This record gives sequence, C-alpha cells and structure tokens, in this order.
Amino acid sequence: YKYKKELKEKNLLQNELNSIMDIVDDFTLISIADADGKIVHVSKAFERLTGYTKDELIGKTHSLLRDPQTSEKFYEEMWKTIKSGKVFEFDNLKNLTKSKEVYYVKGKIYPIKDSDGNISGYLAIRENITPFKKMSEIANIDELSGFYNRRYMLEVVKKELAYIKRNGGALFFAIYDIDNFKLYNDNYGHHKGDSVIQSVSRAIKFVCKRESDYLFRLGGEEFGILARVDSLEHTKSFAKKLVKAVFDLQLRHEYNKPYGVVTISLGAVGCEVTKGADIRFEKIYKMADEMMYMVKSKTKNDAYVKICQA
Repeated sequence: YKYKKELKEKNLLQNELNSIMDIVDDFTLISIADADGKIVHVSKAFERLTGYTKDELIGKTHSLLRDPQTSEKFYEEMWKTIKSGKVFEFDNLKNLTKSKEVYYVKGKIYPIKDSDGNISGYLAIRENITPFKKMSEIANIDELSGFYNRRYMLEVVKKELAYIKRNGGALFFAIYDIDNFKLYNDNYGHHKGDSVIQSVSRAIKFVCKRESDYLFRLGGEEFGILARVDSLEHTKSFAKKLVKAVFDLQLRHEYNKPYGVVTISLGAVGCEVTKGADIRFEKIYKMADEMMYMVKSKTKNDAYVKICQA
C-alpha cells in the first residue's frame, strides 16, 4: 500500500512537472545551441516569434535571425564572454523573423558545462520587448518629420557616449537648418512649409540608412544627426552628400537667393575618441552649431565639418 501511495505521488509530481514544462515551452523564448553555436533545441514560443519551425532552426546558427545592421563588435563581445564561461546579458537586440519583420528582445545567454567543467553548449532565454519598444519610439518621435525629438536625443547621446568611451571609435554629430524657412512659410503658407519639412526629412533618411544613424528634430526647421563612424576620412564627403540630397529635390523657393530652391546649411563635428576619454556632448553640440552658422552667414547650401580628438 505504501509503495502504491509513493508511486502515485511520484506520478502526480511528474505530471505536474510535465505541465509546467509545457507551459514554459509555450510561453518562454528559449533556444539551446551546442558548443559550435548550432541550434539543438527551441521552444514553441521561439518558433512562433521567429516564424521558423523547429526543423528549420535545428542545425542552423542564430545568424539566421540576425539583423544585418547589428555591429560585428556586439557579436565579438558576446562570443568572448560566453566562451570564457560567463553569462552574457543583452538588451534591445534587433532581429528579423522569417518574413523579415523586425522584433526586439532582451535576455541572457548561459554557458552549459559538462561534468568536467567544459562548455558543451549555450542556453539563451529572451523576452520579447517589441511592443514596448514601439510604444517608446512613438512617444519619442516628432510626428511631422518622423525623426526623434530633442528630449529623446539626450537619452541616445548618453547611451552612445557611454559606448564610445568604453570602446573608442569615431563620432559624427551634425546640425542642419532649412535656409530662409521663415520666408518660405510667410510666402507659401505653413501647410506647404510642413510639406517641405517632410520632403527634406525623407531625403536625409535616404542617406542615413544605418541602424547607428540617429535623426532628431531639434525645433522648428533645425535638425540633428548623430552617428558612429568607422573613421573620420569620409565625414566631409558624407556631410556634402546630405546637403546635395536636399538640393536635388529641387523644391521651389524663390525667396532663397541665389538658389531658388529649398536648401540646407549643415555644420558638423567629427570626433576621434580614445577609450576612457572625457568627451562632453555640450562642447560637440556647440562646435556643430558654430559650423552651421558659419555656413548660413556665407554661402548656405553647404556643409562645414570640424575634425577633433578626445
């Protein structure tokens, strides 16, 4: 009787555990990879999020989900961490589903060790933060231009400066202004002025395509661009390309002499940053602003870039 009772209790416990595992499988984003990074297991929740079936994922690597704009440095740091036996934590990681839709996750990757202490694989547990990401972005986006607002710029700057101080690299920050925009509004009307802002913003977006390119509306007809760059070699030609993209729109503005079309004046700073450098955004912002007003006071429809080191 005692044996039957223990067996019954054991079966009940096993059933409960199976039910819990089914729930975990259904609602938790889990994937397990072997020591070479090849996927050996995924949860049902992971299948639903990515759009791939288990059979399509097993034997592949997670690069199948990788967004091409995510930097190589991120993955280098990830592999360095988990291969050393440490847990790697990530946030706001952008991935692509099977149908190439964007989703964002945060989570941790845990090395799995065998009885001898050797790493035999990796367990990744994620949380889908896409809805929160989208809500946050909507709250921080200027409706007219589609760019981030000035308030959000301060958050982005804080994050980007922390990254570049930690890793070193080059930073590009630009301020541009639509030339004689008040005259445009006064003569063509504010409705058409809004249309110009949208057209100019689309032209700038077409040039600034990378994930690390951040666009901001600073107020009125003034805008900002923040980007990490591989080197400062091409920052001047990049700035000129932005100015040309707007000029090439050929939007009529007869009060913007001598061009007769909508143009912008752009001032920028290209800054080479060494690891641990004390870099102040206020200083960079002021320099870019000064460069922009130099353009406006001279020719307009041009870009000046100041190169510095920190």
